[in-house]
Amino acid sequence: MNKTHFNFATVFSIMTLLAYAFFAFMGLVYWRNGELTYPLLFTIEGIAIVLLCVYLMCMGKESRWHTGRAAEIICGIIIFVMLLIAALPFTNFMKVVENQSDIKQKIGQLFDSATELDNAYDKYADTRIKKYESALQLVATGKAIHPSEYKELLADAAGSNDDDKIDGLSKSLRRQLLPDSIDTIRRQRTQWLENARDMSVWNMMLPANINKIAAGVDNYVDNYTELSRTIRAGENATPFTYTALNNDLGSLQQIYTSFSKPSILSIILSVIAAAIMLLPYFVSQRSLAGAASNNKNDYE
Repeated sequence: MNKTHFNFATVFSIMTLLAYAFFAFMGLVYWRNGELTYPLLFTIEGIAIVLLCVYLMCMGKESRWHTGRAAEIICGIIIFVMLLIAALPFTNFMKVVENQSDIKQKIGQLFDSATELDNAYDKYADTRIKKYESALQLVATGKAIHPSEYKELLADAAGSNDDDKIDGLSKSLRRQLLPDSIDTIRRQRTQWLENARDMSVWNMMLPANINKIAAGVDNYVDNYTELSRTIRAGENATPFTYTALNNDLGSLQQIYTSFSKPSILSIILSVIAAAIMLLPYFVSQRSLAGAASNNKNDYE
């Protein structure tokens, strides 16, 4: 055996295996919506099995016993089957790469839509507060004409005069509609969206971010609706509603959370990868004793 050729073939084989395994690993990560444990364990086990099989094939080729030839055949079949299985997640990640512009576009659209939602709610809150103030001003102005309405809405409110009372009630409504926690929620959501928008599809954390965002998108409007649900006495208002939120993440996740049959390209690449991974086997020399034994058996 030419040791230099064998060493080169071994390095090339391992590099090809790692490259193929990386694509399969990424496909599994997307399939599992960002979970890393299962894909990592599966990938490591797959690499170990293929390396072991290649090693046994090389040893079988150099063996002088008939069992060596059987080991070659069995290990070759195992390698081919492993690569065909890996072609499923391999194809999955290829779909992600092919649709990366669409993925980034949908995340960007959701980011813009979430910003528009925030602006719409801020406008709703400001309008509602101003209407509440105007309604209370009318009550204060007409307290001599409608004392019962004044008693119900302003008489017991905190403040030394009507203006102070109206200001206090207005601030109370603002705290209800726009609590301090809303800024924290918005910053966190914006950070998730910005991270997902700026991440490459080659980043293994992207599917986890998309999953986190998708799980919380339905709460974006619900949170605002809940904050605005309580209608105060004297208000002529309805809870906040919004139907223009652009959420296509559900359809986006369908691209990679279900396996499809391996593409022709994936199968071709699997065959090529298998051939390259078997380079150490191809360049290793068969045992002369084993070959002579086989020839002797043929003559007999």
